[in-house]
Amino acid sequence: MTGGAWYSDHQDFESEFVEILNQQCHRFLSERRDRSKSQSHAGPVATRNASTASSKEVLKYISELGISKVQLKVEDIEAILDTLIYDGKVEKVCAIMCTVLAWDAVPG
Repeated sequence: MTGGAWYSDHQDFESEFVEILNQQCHRFLSERRDRSKSQSHAGPVATRNASTASSKEVLKYISELGISKVQLKVEDIEAILDTLIYDGKVEKVCAIMCTVLAWDAVPG
């Protein structure tokens, strides 16, 4: 990650900020996955759809937490979500007939 939201006014990389965002994005997706299990009576497709979140939904959650001093963009959240993919914690999935990319926590 380079530039933008990940750097302080003095251009120092804000690794703690990135780590907090990683944790909170993963927490949000994990909680969605856990809540979706209660909807298993609706069938596997409905359960899977309930467990995913769009980048915009993750951004809204992070914004509502008030943990960022800068206004984050969808692209910033997607960069964080990409790091969670590399760590094996989330996966990118097609949603709504693959017209939207969504994110889902990996069980475990």
